[in-house]
Amino acid sequence: MAKLLLVRHAAPAADPCVAPSQWPLSAVGRASCAPLAEALRPYLPAALYASREAKAAETAALVARALGVRFAPGAGLHEHARATDDWLDSPAEFQARMETLYARPSAVVFGTESADAAHARFAGAVAALRAEGPAGNLVLFTHGTVLTLLVARANPGLDPLAFWRTLGQPAIVVLDRDTLALESVIEKVAADA
Repeated sequence: MAKLLLVRHAAPAADPCVAPSQWPLSAVGRASCAPLAEALRPYLPAALYASREAKAAETAALVARALGVRFAPGAGLHEHARATDDWLDSPAEFQARMETLYARPSAVVFGTESADAAHARFAGAVAALRAEGPAGNLVLFTHGTVLTLLVARANPGLDPLAFWRTLGQPAIVVLDRDTLALESVIEKVAADA
């Protein structure tokens, strides 16, 4: 059965003076891309797609180079829209906002998009790539919040906040391409792996 692999991007170089969508990878993030490519190699990806955000696109580019394949940008694969908030000021505040986001999915609790809206956009983008992409295993380089929303809603009983908290940068989530049933998770691909 074909797989859909959702990859949370590698660790970015966070800069409070730059929009998170523009953050490049950190040195640690770049170093983790070679082991990430090796973790993906056994799946023989038919296609790689990436969010247009810098950290996801750079992760995809480095992995694609290591695998000797190409990647393409994918519309709608970007993170929950939250560039307008000052959530970077405090990790504790960010955690609290994420708890509220998952607890009140229909409300815009921070940023400009509710969890429901982010899920609808991301799920639509993923469905389009599943339908239009080549047969075989697809790899999508994306972000923790939207990835979690899709996986949790496709797999009832999965606690989205607890799942989101397990995901490192990078992480790999393996789903059945047809049903989106969760098959496995590599919570953290380390540079020293």
